[in-house]
Amino acid sequence: MDVLQDKENRLFARRELVLKVAVEKETPSRKEVIGEIQRQFAASEDSIVIDKIEQPFGSKFARVFVKIYEKAEAAGREPAYKKARGTKKEKKTEEGKK
Repeated sequence: MDVLQDKENRLFARRELVLKVAVEKETPSRKEVIGEIQRQFAASEDSIVIDKIEQPFGSKFARVFVKIYEKAEAAGREPAYKKARGTKKEKKTEEGKK
């Protein structure tokens, strides 16, 4: 994992990173990328928000756009759908359908 861009945003108390990730077969999952970011930048999982993962067709590299907040509470500014990406969704039950 290489850092292509590292910008500190003091107004929102976060670092905005663009990372280059080597890909073997398929685009890495958000969980895998978050785990790698935790190891490399010593950040907690709650303070990391992945905006997007781009991998051009046929490329062996993916670009990852990440925000790392200084405190997990500051990450609360991000929309809920961004935090929910990459997590398992609850299955809807058949009770409501007739």
